[in-house]
Amino acid sequence: MVEQQQRPKQSMNPMILMMLSFIPMMVMWQFADPIGQYVNLILYPLIGFNGLYPVLTVFCAGILLIVFNTLMRHLVSDWKEQAKSQQISKAFSKEMRAAQMNRDIKRMEKLRKQQQEIMAMSMAQSSKQMKIMPFTMVIAICIIIWLYYFLEMLAGANSGVVNAATPWNPEWDLLGRSFMWPNFIWIYMLISMPLGHVFTKILQFFTMKKAKEGEEYIINERI
Repeated sequence: MVEQQQRPKQSMNPMILMMLSFIPMMVMWQFADPIGQYVNLILYPLIGFNGLYPVLTVFCAGILLIVFNTLMRHLVSDWKEQAKSQQISKAFSKEMRAAQMNRDIKRMEKLRKQQQEIMAMSMAQSSKQMKIMPFTMVIAICIIIWLYYFLEMLAGANSGVVNAATPWNPEWDLLGRSFMWPNFIWIYMLISMPLGHVFTKILQFFTMKKAKEGEEYIINERI
């Protein structure tokens, strides 16, 4: 098992960090108009497409945010430690299954005591990524505010409506609301969530593969 002196330090509860990350959202929405105007100076020339393709603009904004957030998490993550933690967790599960099959009560009790330490290791890795959430949240809110500002600009020049052809509605109002959220948010999430997952997995695969190649973990001596 991990030596006593290497035991992870107690980290701030991820739930508390998540709650704190919503503070920037509440503050920034009070200044939505000036934020939208300033961000428009940067993003409109890049992905505005002169207002001709609003869905493509939403699509590109989703990609932009996902690439930024994923790279930020990637830079603050200790992939070598994550690979190490995964190997230890895998070996722990194998040892626990063997102890259960052999009905080795003493071994099972020992492993249960060590399980808390393994969970603390995983929690420490998650906390590192959670610490940057307020910063990434600020960027996400800026982009969402800008999308709202951008679409309202288009609506003002187009009889107050910005429609998009979707499989479920050929004239879906992007500024309309469904389940309390503006419709463009749903398109934004449909784009960003799967792309973010794929991009993260690609980065994890190559980085953790490199980390594993650089060190052999003697798991059986740790558990």
